[in-house]
Amino acid sequence: MLLPVCWMILMVPPSVVNWCTDLIGHNIVPSCLCSCSNWRNVQQFLMVEAMRFAVDEINNSSNILPNITLGYQLLDNCSMEENFHSILHLLSDTEVDVLYVWHDPSKYLPTALAIIGPGDSTAATNAPFYRLAFFLQIDFFDSVQMLANKRLYPSYFCTVPSTLEQTRAILRLMQRFSWTWVAIVGSSTDYGQESMQLFLDMSATYGVCVPYLHTITTSPQDTMRILAEIMAVNVTVIFAEDTVVESFFQVAVNQSIEGKVWVASNTWSVSTRVAAVSGILKTGTVLGIAVKERPMPGFEEYLSKKFQSPAPHTGSNGLMTSCMGLTAKQILSYTGTRVSYGVYAAVHAASEALNLALGCKPNLCERKRIYPWQVRSNVTGDPNRQELVESEYDIITWHATAQLPSVTIVGHYSRRRGLKMGPFSVCSEECSLTARKERGSQKCCFQCIPCAPGMFTNKNPYTCQSCNVNEWWNPFEQRCLKREVEFLRWSDPAAMLLTCVSWLAVILTLGIIVLFLWYQDTPVVKATGGRMSLVMLVCLTVAYVNISLYIGKPFNLVCLIRHPIYAITSSICLSCMAVKSFQLVCIFKLARRLPSAYNYWAHHSGPVLTIVGFTVVDIIIQVTHCILTHPKATVDTSSFPDLILLNCSHSLQLLDIFYKTLLSLLAFLLAYLSKDLPPSYSEVRCIAFSALIFLVGWGFYLTVHVLELGRLSSVLKVLSILLSLLGITAGYFLPRCYIILIQPERNTATFFQNMIHEYTMGS
Repeated sequence: MLLPVCWMILMVPPSVVNWCTDLIGHNIVPSCLCSCSNWRNVQQFLMVEAMRFAVDEINNSSNILPNITLGYQLLDNCSMEENFHSILHLLSDTEVDVLYVWHDPSKYLPTALAIIGPGDSTAATNAPFYRLAFFLQIDFFDSVQMLANKRLYPSYFCTVPSTLEQTRAILRLMQRFSWTWVAIVGSSTDYGQESMQLFLDMSATYGVCVPYLHTITTSPQDTMRILAEIMAVNVTVIFAEDTVVESFFQVAVNQSIEGKVWVASNTWSVSTRVAAVSGILKTGTVLGIAVKERPMPGFEEYLSKKFQSPAPHTGSNGLMTSCMGLTAKQILSYTGTRVSYGVYAAVHAASEALNLALGCKPNLCERKRIYPWQVRSNVTGDPNRQELVESEYDIITWHATAQLPSVTIVGHYSRRRGLKMGPFSVCSEECSLTARKERGSQKCCFQCIPCAPGMFTNKNPYTCQSCNVNEWWNPFEQRCLKREVEFLRWSDPAAMLLTCVSWLAVILTLGIIVLFLWYQDTPVVKATGGRMSLVMLVCLTVAYVNISLYIGKPFNLVCLIRHPIYAITSSICLSCMAVKSFQLVCIFKLARRLPSAYNYWAHHSGPVLTIVGFTVVDIIIQVTHCILTHPKATVDTSSFPDLILLNCSHSLQLLDIFYKTLLSLLAFLLAYLSKDLPPSYSEVRCIAFSALIFLVGWGFYLTVHVLELGRLSSVLKVLSILLSLLGITAGYFLPRCYIILIQPERNTATFFQNMIHEYTMGS
């Protein structure tokens, strides 16, 4: 369809389009609203005006379809035959009402881009035709559940809740009043039959029994027979259109039925047609559900202007019957905007879809051919549901007034919050569970004082309390839930991965130990440190095994030893690397200047005593820390509201942090001073790299320890320990293994002597 003018169709129930001679024009004929008998048409009249109001809003808006004029056509949904005629004419692009079936939806060129309606139970009959062209259909009548199947009806949407949600709301109402013995009657339409079947299927879940189930029609004889049967129960639920319900209550009034409860479905709960039945409230109480009334800003003023416009003179000189002289406000006070809002919302939904299909920008829409399937594809909302608005109902009851029974809201129902019945008159609304009452001047008057976070009122509404220590307050479910106990379990994928890596590292270090013992007399092993390197490998093996103590449920002994083991073994490795770097610096830099001092240090166990000294200092630090802080397994209930963390109470001391950092920097700086040594002594570069990686891993460990991220904290701690240990293993030992296994020609005394000779000659 080429723009700038686009059309949509409004299908309305019978006797609306030709209800008044000037209805299609801009004026309202006052005589149409003079008689009470015409109340049956007021709701349909408001449907038409709601569409006009929405179209005017859109055409005067710069945000939706800015340079597009939205038009509409009214179709009277008066009979099934006429419906088919209108549908064929709508989908056909020819003057003849012939509909060709195409596989390609773009070949359908209908006269409009969307249809609003039909506003009654014939939607299930019409929808398959619109599916052919993916023609957007938005209904404002209660949607039958079969139309919720998006595979069969991809183009059908509605602006009221489905029959499934309506049935659930009515059953909750039955449950609220303990009505467990009820009758069901419904019309013969798809809506009536499906609603009754849903109620019957779901009733057992809510503890409701259904002894009587009947289909009602407009036949007085059938209605009298059904009324005679259902008089044995006090509560009757009616699923039917207002035309059928009107006939039903006319018979009930004539039969002098009294003292019963009639539960109204959404189709007739606010129907002026049913309310106009004389003496209807003598039959009993009418209680029901109605689609939640939503605001339509400016609609009352829009209607008022039309009422003020002069009606054209029809040429009649006869006597006029007495007229009520109704205003727009009076009409809306009787009917509300429930049904008319459905039409209003449907027009806006279709227009917004068209706006998206055209790719409209502020003040400009692209003028291009638009197909119905493109409009349908841009409908906003959940693509798996047909409802375009939230499923919400008002719980209403009828009260007698001078004209029609008035509708009073006594409660609310929503899909998310369930049923809530409201009081008629209270001094103070009930406090939520997260607020306590504070007494006022009267017993019924009080203030709601919010409780502290995580607290609520339970047995005593005047006192806030907290959940048990193993529970937490869920503000969305409004109840205490059991807190999850969290620690790094062996079954956790991250724990399994880290354990595999650590034990692979154990196997690797054991293999290096065997290799170094086998080649212990070779120059490479001696240059790496000889026995000193074996001590480092043993410490690395112990440290890798110690990683397993960080996984699983912690207990006191584990918390006492796991960090000291890591700290002491890593200190020994760093001390060995620092001593090795110092030896190389002395041999190549200071031996000629202070030969006697170096010889004395080297031949009197200086390297061993230095390593032992560094280690003893760290042991003293760790033992002192354990004595002062008593590391043990703790239960943390304060860090996270919904979790109980099992961890260790170990806290790092500044002295421990300073000492590890000092050893890492010492090893790195001594190795850096020896950076220009012969290539055969390249381990100094490996020492520098290993010390740097250890420093990074140690810094990461400290950061994680300070942040305390629950189970993730344990994972990151293990990861940082692995990083620091693998830095030493891979950076210091693997290059030596490579020379021993892959380049044996470099593992000879001759090669080392040649490298030293070249270095000496070069310096």
